[in-house]
Amino acid sequence: MLVIPATSCLARRSATFLRVELKYKEPPHLDHEAASLILHAALDGGVTVPSATEVLIGLALFDEDREFVESWCDRIGRSAPDLWLRGTASYCIAGHLARRFQIVGDDAASLVRDLAVDNQVRDVYPAVEDMPEEMESWINPRPEGWVTDDAERLARTSELERQLVGRRIQRARYEMSMSSPSKTLLETRGQGGVGCH
Repeated sequence: MLVIPATSCLARRSATFLRVELKYKEPPHLDHEAASLILHAALDGGVTVPSATEVLIGLALFDEDREFVESWCDRIGRSAPDLWLRGTASYCIAGHLARRFQIVGDDAASLVRDLAVDNQVRDVYPAVEDMPEEMESWINPRPEGWVTDDAERLARTSELERQLVGRRIQRARYEMSMSSPSKTLLETRGQGGVGCH
């Protein structure tokens, strides 16, 4: 990991360059210890490789410990000197954590609302203004039948297929019961069975 002091010219140029570059790059999947080192450096204004922005987004997208990610988003969103990174913290909560978990903690929700009205952050990261609405759209209960991801869609499809197969089996049994007993009863009447005197 490379950490460059915030006072260096390279740090200021790197931070600006990272905001301008628009290529998609898969965010890193870091463990808590490695991510914490990078995010601590960001709180001090340092520039790291990978960047704190990439690390925070990677945590929000891939880490299963929602509370750990929320705590870092809250710390970064309230204390980082980099206003873009603060806006990214709001995005990570409202756009990724709320979508993935359909819930966010009170501190995280408060941060998203606070940054939405912070003029300094809005000047650098204008989308932060829409984050409270984005967050609410994910954490409100979903309408019945609404599917969020492929796993849920597959589970729902499998359930519908089971119901369809079950209905087909019921229909076949019903048809058999309607034709079979009558036929059996008629056949047995002629052979001295039930109903034959």
